[in-house]
Amino acid sequence: MPKLIPDGPEIPEELLNELEFGKVVFFCGAGISIGAESKLPNFEDLVEHVYCSNNIEPNEVEKKAKADKSWDKVLGLLESEERLGKIALRKTVIDRLSKPAPDPKKLKLHKALIDLSKNDKGIRLVTTNFDNRFVEAGVDEKIVDVAPKLPIPNLHDWSSLVHLHGNISNNNGGSSLVLTSADFGRAYLTEGWAARFVTNLFRTFTVVFVGYSINDPIIRYMIDAFAAERASGVLVKMAYAFADWDGSPDKFSRTADSWLSKNVEPIIYIKKDKHHLLKKTLIEWVSLKRNPFRYRSIIAVNEIKKLPSGLEDDTSGRVLWALKDPVAAKALAGDLEKLDDLEFIKIERWLNIFSKGDLIQNNTNGVRQNASDQTQKNYSLIDNGNWMVDPQTLDQKRVHLAVWMARHLHVPQLLTWALQNGGRLHPRFRQEVLRRLSDKKVNIPDRLRLMWTILINTPLNDPWASILIREHYEATSSKDESQQIEANVIALIKPRLVVFSGPMVGTAPHRHSDKNSATNTLIDNCAHLKLISCGKEIRNQYSEILENSSFLFRFAETLTDYLELALQLINKDCSAYADLHLQRQSIAEHDQNWEEVECSYLIDLVRDSYFEVVHVNRSRASNLLNRWVESEHIFFKRLALHALTEDTKSNIKLVKNLLLKNQCQGLWCDEMRREVLRFFRMAGQRIPRNLRVEIERAVLAGPKLKKTRALFSNLNQINYEKSLRLCKLKVSGAKLNSKVELIADKAAPCCDTDENDRDEFLDFSEEAVVVIDKEFAPQNLVDGSVYDVCVAINKNKINDCEFRGLLS
Repeated sequence: MPKLIPDGPEIPEELLNELEFGKVVFFCGAGISIGAESKLPNFEDLVEHVYCSNNIEPNEVEKKAKADKSWDKVLGLLESEERLGKIALRKTVIDRLSKPAPDPKKLKLHKALIDLSKNDKGIRLVTTNFDNRFVEAGVDEKIVDVAPKLPIPNLHDWSSLVHLHGNISNNNGGSSLVLTSADFGRAYLTEGWAARFVTNLFRTFTVVFVGYSINDPIIRYMIDAFAAERASGVLVKMAYAFADWDGSPDKFSRTADSWLSKNVEPIIYIKKDKHHLLKKTLIEWVSLKRNPFRYRSIIAVNEIKKLPSGLEDDTSGRVLWALKDPVAAKALAGDLEKLDDLEFIKIERWLNIFSKGDLIQNNTNGVRQNASDQTQKNYSLIDNGNWMVDPQTLDQKRVHLAVWMARHLHVPQLLTWALQNGGRLHPRFRQEVLRRLSDKKVNIPDRLRLMWTILINTPLNDPWASILIREHYEATSSKDESQQIEANVIALIKPRLVVFSGPMVGTAPHRHSDKNSATNTLIDNCAHLKLISCGKEIRNQYSEILENSSFLFRFAETLTDYLELALQLINKDCSAYADLHLQRQSIAEHDQNWEEVECSYLIDLVRDSYFEVVHVNRSRASNLLNRWVESEHIFFKRLALHALTEDTKSNIKLVKNLLLKNQCQGLWCDEMRREVLRFFRMAGQRIPRNLRVEIERAVLAGPKLKKTRALFSNLNQINYEKSLRLCKLKVSGAKLNSKVELIADKAAPCCDTDENDRDEFLDFSEEAVVVIDKEFAPQNLVDGSVYDVCVAINKNKINDCEFRGLLS
């Protein structure tokens, strides 16, 4: 229900539409002729004028009628020969109402009602007033009908101004004026010509009362006729009334209920400045009637620049009403004027209002209320994908709104809104987004462009895809059938970036490169990217297929492709740490690995696929291993080292490229440390002598001292790392010369040989251990001094548990 002016009354949308179709008749009372422009009295003031003009005072009976506000009864009493008489009474009334308007050009309310009532043949307007203000305002006297000679009110033949209760211009001494209670009885009961007109009017037209109060006797007679028609079972149109209200909250409901009790829908406005809001509303309504399409378009284009407070905001109501017309939506989509600095939050507010107002999204939010009901329609521009599998063709207004939204792809809040409302765009909306992204002249931040590109290319989820897939796989009767299922699964786990709304919770250090830091922050708060590959859900659903030996053998190269893609995309994942190797410290299974890392399971699949290939096709396995060795990404070099460690028939000489190439980068690489040390410990004895000597020399030469690397920050640490690598070689059974062996022995006390060797990890985490000092710490150390404890530690006379006991 839009308000045509700020703070004005809410005009029912049905009434606006009925007027456009020519099915509304304004029923005008004395309230439209009072005020400075017209200077005519209302019914009460007219009665007082009769007393004053004739120098008479009300008697007791008349006083009681006045107290009851029964003005027609008061005039009926005055009309008796004992009081004033019929001729004198009506002459007084006619004289008072015959005074012309001070300035007919100022009769704006009458002019507005005339313009609203015009049709192709003339005018359809009804008044119970006796004055000539409508004629003075522009109505041709030739199209005026005066009671009791009244037309039949129908859509095809009637086009006139009807003075239902008579008019002062008739030269009959006012005898035809419906002025007294007796006149009302004759017009509505005995002769019934007014009642017949009114009942026919209610049957054919939507009636709008203007200028009446709830206590007007005219309203009483009108409503009685209206009610009689309803009671007889005749279908009558809705009736409305403009009702004034003093603005106090407690009286609003009282005013509304008073009219509703008479089966009239009130259009309530605040009574101030002599009904100024009513006049402005009707004048504005004229503008709408003259050019409804242009009027709606102007509202859409101009009001959208305001910042609405919510769905109940006057501006929101006007815009929602305007945009229900495709012409206004088209005007909005074609408006190229840029909003001001508040455009981001304005777009966000308007999107929410459009959603709640069912303009761009149904209130079902993409959920079918009844799956068996094929008559349900959904014209949403966006939802969660349930309807987008088989979307409806959009109506024109939503097509234009899709264009308007696509013009604001640079606003991060638009992306947030899209994600929060399901993230699945209607194909027509997607087309507009793609058109916008393809325009080189459009300036959109790079990261925001990437997010939109990912969003529009994210495939729709098929909720039935995973139903009984494991059971189906186990029940396959042919190799072709099982391979088809495997092909579906391998496509499902392909790494991809997905856009999520809002900032990333627990965001890792960012690696954004956009120049505009302020825009970056806004984009970060609106949406973020996350890498999706083989998460827990996939692992739980498809583990039997993913870990099947035939699957791993068949898709070994594809899995490597996927890992390459994942390692490339993970830099865009706001939740991923820059140092992924700290979460995946070991290529081999180990409790130091973080299983929550998105790529972790994919790394396992890639690792295991190599060994499945080795069992069947050595040549193919060698090609895969060479690919890992030659890869520039450190993770593949680690995979290659793991393969060389575990596969005793692999080409051990490949380790030269992994460890000694590029100034021995691999030998001293922090990320490869676990695999290097494990390779030395488990496969060192397999290294050919000449290559082993070359590796020993590289170890003895050591890394270049770099202050930025904590592991090699001082010479003592470097010497320890040298000894540790040589010690691992010795543990493997490799033969070292005496000089090298002496250096290796320096690390021997710290060099363990089990699979959980902590010295092979940069960061080793263990579960907390509760230690009680009396159980583990020697009593002499408990009671001794700090110096005694230090001496015991230096002489290796205290183990870990004893040391923890002392600390406790």
